[in-house]
Amino acid sequence: MKLTLLRPGLLPALLRDCPSNLDLSYLSQSTHLSGPLAVVTSPKLSPPLLSKVLKLLEKFSKTPQPNTPPPPKGSKPVERLELLSSLLEKRVAASRERTKEVGKLPELEQLRSMIVGVLSAPGSRITGVIGAQARQVGRTVEGFKVGLEDGQNKVETEGEAEP
Repeated sequence: MKLTLLRPGLLPALLRDCPSNLDLSYLSQSTHLSGPLAVVTSPKLSPPLLSKVLKLLEKFSKTPQPNTPPPPKGSKPVERLELLSSLLEKRVAASRERTKEVGKLPELEQLRSMIVGVLSAPGSRITGVIGAQARQVGRTVEGFKVGLEDGQNKVETEGEAEP
């Protein structure tokens, strides 16, 4: 992970490579156009790591600056750092609430395996039902075979006993 401080004027240039279908209208808000901005980048999206970064950001944000007088009673302390928005995988522009929700997700590999499980469950159930029906038909045919063999054995033993 990498933390980069930048001027707000550079933000549009950074987002030039993003797909045109993203809704980036929130970037025109005054919070994105003034003051220093920091960008956290990572080569791979990891929701648990994102969650840890968000917790660290929240903890640091609420810590007052050294050598500053305490805020007046009843007033809300000024946040030192604030999450404005996020761009995930250069495909999803997210508000701070949605970013926090993404941080609650498991790793992407685990999500993929969960999706595979959900998609393959109906097929495995169908296979189980068909397999059970096939076994039942097999037992029925085996019962007929045994019955026919018993009947043939009876006829053979009766034919030998009559002379």
